[in-house]
Amino acid sequence: MNGTTTVQLAEKTAKAVTGSVEEWTGFLQSAARLYKYSYPEQLLIYAQRPEATACASYEIWNQTMRRYVRRGATGIALPDGAGAVRYVFDVADTGARKSSREVKTWALDENNREVVARALETQYGSAAKLGIAGQLEEIAMQQSMDYWQWHQDELRGIVDGSFLEGYDELNLEIAFRNTAAASVKYMLLSRCNLAQEYRLEPEELAGVLEWNTPAASGALGSAISEMGEGVLRQIERTIRQYERSQNHDERTDVHEERRVLDSRPDSSRTADGAEQIRTDSGAVSEGASDDHLQQPAPEREADRAPDGDRPGGGESDGGDRVGAGEAGGRDGRTEGERPDALGRADEHLQGAGGRNRDERADLRLNRQMSLFPTEAEQIQTIDEADDPTVAASFLMEKAADVMLRLGGKTLGFAGAQLSSASKGETVEDTARVVSNYADVIAMRHPKEGAPLRASLSARVPVINAGDGGHAHPSQTMIDLMTIRQRKGRLDHLTIGFCGDLKFGRTVHSLTAALSQFEGNRFVFISPEDLRLPQYVKAESLAPTHQVYKETADLEAELPHLDVLYMTRIQQERFFNEEEYLRLKGCYQLDEALLQKAPADMPVLHPLPRIDEIKKDVDDDPRAAYFDQVHNGVYIRMAIILAVLGIPDPVTGKKVLDH
Repeated sequence: MNGTTTVQLAEKTAKAVTGSVEEWTGFLQSAARLYKYSYPEQLLIYAQRPEATACASYEIWNQTMRRYVRRGATGIALPDGAGAVRYVFDVADTGARKSSREVKTWALDENNREVVARALETQYGSAAKLGIAGQLEEIAMQQSMDYWQWHQDELRGIVDGSFLEGYDELNLEIAFRNTAAASVKYMLLSRCNLAQEYRLEPEELAGVLEWNTPAASGALGSAISEMGEGVLRQIERTIRQYERSQNHDERTDVHEERRVLDSRPDSSRTADGAEQIRTDSGAVSEGASDDHLQQPAPEREADRAPDGDRPGGGESDGGDRVGAGEAGGRDGRTEGERPDALGRADEHLQGAGGRNRDERADLRLNRQMSLFPTEAEQIQTIDEADDPTVAASFLMEKAADVMLRLGGKTLGFAGAQLSSASKGETVEDTARVVSNYADVIAMRHPKEGAPLRASLSARVPVINAGDGGHAHPSQTMIDLMTIRQRKGRLDHLTIGFCGDLKFGRTVHSLTAALSQFEGNRFVFISPEDLRLPQYVKAESLAPTHQVYKETADLEAELPHLDVLYMTRIQQERFFNEEEYLRLKGCYQLDEALLQKAPADMPVLHPLPRIDEIKKDVDDDPRAAYFDQVHNGVYIRMAIILAVLGIPDPVTGKKVLDH
């Protein structure tokens, strides 16, 4: 399975949904719940999980929502933009912990109808006296007219081969406006649970049958998706603001939403005007929650009122919410805790030509849960990350040194015993407090995801100086600088990683970085127990089609390496001492062994070392690990200058200026 397969599935689904009015209405209901996804993504989700209500990546469910993905869950495959696939999961595939964030969908009801009507009148000029159903119908008609005015040249260019081919300009305009207006109207009414106030006549949507080529259906679908998203976002913002005002709730979720799910790359348009499938490394779709589910693509956002989920945006509108309680049902809730929004008929697919799941099997893709940790591993990570006794080292010695070199001042603490974490303060609260005293936070934490959590709450830049066994991005920049100094390039290299590759955060980050350069080959040398995690392969190696090898034999690989990156076996990552002692010392590079390597092969190590590199290697010219330390001074200075926007004192230029 690859990205090509998903594209083919999207094309097949597009043909199916535009081939019958019944199928089209079923798709529009699904798209109404998933309105912040692009049209091709909506097609893929509909093909694989037409009943989906709230979709997000594994990382978002774990790290942001504090929910675990159930073993055996059927992930929804979407292209990652590089020829491979990524997976998102519906809320029904997840389970909750005590610390799980609430997931709720917004709903139009009697309490907020009036404020929504006024907002629609202000935003779109549609009179509130029409009633919301009447307003949405009028807005849909106006949106279709405006869209035609802006995109008519594109739309005229995609009708070749379709039933629209013989239409003159006027009739083509009418065909587009009528079909688009009816589709958007149905989408809006469906999501707002107002379909009962409007009886859809089949002939109103029959025009979709004329858009019967991939180019034509893609253009129509993208237009409807874009128009529907804008209006539903406005409604959602209005309801969220109203709820906050009613509850006097001054939550900081706006800042959190802005920082977390900005991970979706831009969508783009093909030459035929259809929107290409966007990658989404972390968006929870419509059903999901707490103001950070399912984010739009930047270029689509530009046509909307500013939202808080984009840098520089205004009020956050977030994503639709579904409620989450304790584990019990399939979605992690006890009976009776399940929110009405999830069980409503309008929240689930009613169309789809009446076909059941088995009948749709030909539209499905294989899902591989082996790419992700087990339930137990996820639960442990979630619970540990929420342990208030685990404190962060917000300002380490190295960061403090470079700040002093830059003429700044430092403050900090190195552990729980020196912070309010010893009193039960959370990482989020600590970040909020420190933000009042500092201009930048450098944070190292033993738990995965902690710097991300801090960045969602902090009001100043947060530098990830290492989070558990996950990643170490600043060290990677140091490593890249050192490799380039020694080899003169960062491409067409054979890089060997040796030691603890399972928990080695520096390995994970450097693998991701080097995979972006052409022609690199990776050799992962480790015991079976400490092999590179599957998710690193899936996220870093697979998308760029990197060549890699896994082995346990360091000696055999040494003659073929351009770079060797050694790591220590990390005792703190093991659950028991017996396992650590069994693996400790399994690799020891000494001068005699190093003689088997090329004369220009640098040896890197993030330090500290234990016994994996013997002292006699230090005098070998290939030993580059102390050069890494030296380079770290300048890299960390550059990072601080960059995040603070301070010009280089020598050149007068800002680090990130191009």
